[in-house]
Amino acid sequence: MRRDAVPKEAPVSMRIVPLLALAILIWLVYRIWRNSRHDNTRRRAPGQKTTEQVERMVRCAKCGLHIPQHEALRAGERFYCSPAHRDSDEA
Repeated sequence: MRRDAVPKEAPVSMRIVPLLALAILIWLVYRIWRNSRHDNTRRRAPGQKTTEQVERMVRCAKCGLHIPQHEALRAGERFYCSPAHRDSDEA
């Protein structure tokens, strides 16, 4: 073999190109995966509830604090946040 027929080592810039292409490919796959996952959450019907149940909030008739309806104490048509507020408002 002739000495000038031996291939020379590729310059640094040519060794970086495949690594850069691989990094871009990985980034694109990640973006597509993330966007497809995000689109699935947006495809729900507008009236469809999420996994968490939506609960009505009510206002304490004494102090005005808003609490979930299942935690409120009811006296007639009024809701209260504690027994003390319910008792003091009825008196």
